[in-house]
Amino acid sequence: MTHYLPHEKLEVYGVALKFAALADEFLSVWPSAWAVQGQFDRAVESLVTNLVKAARLRATDAGVYGLVGPARISGEMTISERHCIP
Repeated sequence: MTHYLPHEKLEVYGVALKFAALADEFLSVWPSAWAVQGQFDRAVESLVTNLVKAARLRATDAGVYGLVGPARISGEMTISERHCIP
């Protein structure tokens, strides 16, 4: 039986990885002196990272989102995870 991490179960995560690969092709030809190069690189990384972090959140019966995994034990939630809560 194959075990997947929560974000690996999301179709949108696969699409985001394909987009990140495409973005990497663009970034490889853009001059690093362009400000947009750094901004685009950070935006793509943020997109994938936020999907991974948001996949750890689950809705409860009360409509409140709770953490799944190691963060549940420590009660930690990053700023990025807070922004992903609808």
